Amino acid sequence: IDGLDEARVILEYLNDADAVLAQFHTYELTMHEEWLLLPNVKLAQKETTKARIRLVVSNQSGDVTHAYFDELMFAPVH
Repeated sequence: IDGLDEARVILEYLNDADAVLAQFHTYELTMHEEWLLLPNVKLAQKETTKARIRLVVSNQSGDVTHAYFDELMFAPVH
């Protein structure tokens, strides 16, 4: 790894008008050589009709970003 690249996850619950009803943000995560589990179990408000997940990476040095996201899961709870 040639830099301390940073990553974060932003999850937003939206209604029909695209208004954000609730959100979950991770802090800036510095990438290391091991995977990091970021669980977030949250029930969406009943007005939620869609969700937006943003994966944000900030390259701190070098030509290559060393931040990876794997096995993202977003599922309804019954």
